Order: sequence, then structure tokens, then C-alpha cells
Amino acid sequence: MKGWLFLVIAIVGEVSQPALTV
Repeated sequence: MKGWLFLVIAIVGEVSQPALTV
């Protein structure tokens, strides 16, 4: 049930890193 949560966090993390660099 927390599998989707981990997936969302992973996606958000990858999106947040480039967003912070920009």
C-alpha cells in the first residue's frame, strides 16, 4: 500500500533536484 508512496517520492525527488539546480 506504501509502494505507490515510495514511487511518488522517487519521482518528486528526481523532479526537485533539477528544479533546484535551475
